[in-house]
Amino acid sequence: MRIVITGIPAFVKLQQQVIDCLFLCRSAKIFLTIINFALIIRVKSLTKSKRIANVEEKPDIFKLYGSGRSRVRSGGRVWRGGSAGGDAELRILFIGNSFTKDAVEHLPGILKAMGIDKVKMTHMYYGGRTVPEYNNGFATVNDYRCYECNPGAAGWTESMNKTIKEVAASEQWDVVTIQEHTGKVNAWKWTSAEKEALQGLIDNVKSTQTGAMPKFYYILSQAYADPALVSYSQQTVIVNNFASSQADMYAAIVAQGKKVMAEVSFDDVIATGTVLQNLRTSKLQNSMDMTRDGYHMDYGIARYAASCAVFEKLISPAFGGVTLDGNTFRYTTSNSTAGSYSTPVTDANAPIALQAARYALATPYAVTDMSDIDQEKPDNGIEDTEFDDDKNKE
Repeated sequence: MRIVITGIPAFVKLQQQVIDCLFLCRSAKIFLTIINFALIIRVKSLTKSKRIANVEEKPDIFKLYGSGRSRVRSGGRVWRGGSAGGDAELRILFIGNSFTKDAVEHLPGILKAMGIDKVKMTHMYYGGRTVPEYNNGFATVNDYRCYECNPGAAGWTESMNKTIKEVAASEQWDVVTIQEHTGKVNAWKWTSAEKEALQGLIDNVKSTQTGAMPKFYYILSQAYADPALVSYSQQTVIVNNFASSQADMYAAIVAQGKKVMAEVSFDDVIATGTVLQNLRTSKLQNSMDMTRDGYHMDYGIARYAASCAVFEKLISPAFGGVTLDGNTFRYTTSNSTAGSYSTPVTDANAPIALQAARYALATPYAVTDMSDIDQEKPDNGIEDTEFDDDKNKE
């Protein structure tokens, strides 16, 4: 039997006393039985008085979850107190605009289908906003849409009137992602101002945290489609800056990503833009170039592929390396209207989307040709994919 005391500062002293007594007591098993019995009585008393919540008993473990966010170190691991949305083992803060929303929108459904109910996610969103703007308004601007997905929830809930600083300080985050607006020069032209803004935003988030710092990831965004597919307000981005060439725009975004990773203290990159480029080489390619409006991702399969990359990069390592092979989440909306284009996620195309994501994780700065991959793959056929011999591997 082992005793884990989580999120209740008042019990820290008692826990240490238990450990100290173990060295003095010849019959540890009897001693622990007595202590466990005493703790059960005490917990029931505190529960009735509403001083603690979320009591959980198991045959080999007795956990107490505090109602606050205080933390107690036990056995070298940091255990966090429960929150209103349940007990999270992984907390992720996404900072970014609509391109980030493309990357994370389907994560709640994927998590639900996987049976993982220990992840808390928050996305601070404002359409069209750049990293310098996020950084400059870190403590003062509160016009964001704050999308939250608490552990076990099947979707996102929205709230307003919060600054990034408030949200950052509200949790001890494990992971923070930052994404630049791909439609602005900030995403494809390296300047000292952009470097300072990215590092400044990282440092500002760190200033709200205590103890172990979160890991920071840069989400590398996507290149636009053919200008004929892009809404008029965004056509000039690819026409004037890249002579209407998607390949040139993607190359500029990649070059920027390499600069970011070399000169800013990010831990790693998640290239959702490369996920989309990979899909564009596959048999799933469509008349909208895998977008809904020429520059945002298709509501269905493209967003799903991007979420696969985020899941396997950030969430899989925290849960024993679990993969999305055989995941049953399906997005069923079909729409062929420009601006709302949506390709349903099916048993046939989901494996290809996952493959596109995995290639992007293995080779984030290069497109992998997927034209020879059939739409239907028996048993998902992806789990044995090897990247060691991939010529594009960085």
